Amino acid sequence: MVMLPKPGKDHSKVKGWRPIVLANTVGKLAEKIITEELQKREELWHERAFAGRKGRRTTDSVMLMAMMMEKHPEGEVIGRDAQSAFNTLWRDHMAKVLHGQGWLAEWIDDWVSPREFEVELDGRSIGRARMTGGTPQGSPLSSALFTVYMSSVVWEAERRVRQGGHFFNIFFLMNH
Repeated sequence: MVMLPKPGKDHSKVKGWRPIVLANTVGKLAEKIITEELQKREELWHERAFAGRKGRRTTDSVMLMAMMMEKHPEGEVIGRDAQSAFNTLWRDHMAKVLHGQGWLAEWIDDWVSPREFEVELDGRSIGRARMTGGTPQGSPLSSALFTVYMSSVVWEAERRVRQGGHFFNIFFLMNH
């Protein structure tokens, strides 16, 4: 892992740095292949999920949101940035989401397992660390996997609202 300073942030605090994991090329290629396979599994993606999806652009999501606001002007639009989203992906919940996906579920479960890495600052090693959950930042798979994860959360929220007899539309968009 290499720590890059975030511009305009306090570098005496952890949040002032961006951790980038420099994985080997074969590992990145494997993650890209898994991302392509995940894209094929339509049942894992909420219809209004855009981030990490092939053929979906941010401008498409903005147009959809504008159309929804026209159709339901009395509704509300709530935007929220998911801070440390990739770091907080829960392995147990991801296993439930991917249940029944065979080898893909097994590969991803192994990929999000606890792991150790070396931390470098200014070109020198400053020690080793352990990551117990989440996905690595900079991976081609992280965005897609987090959007699949959030799709399951949105479906559950929709289910609970329907049980209460309320109408609502959940719209989510992740930018990174």
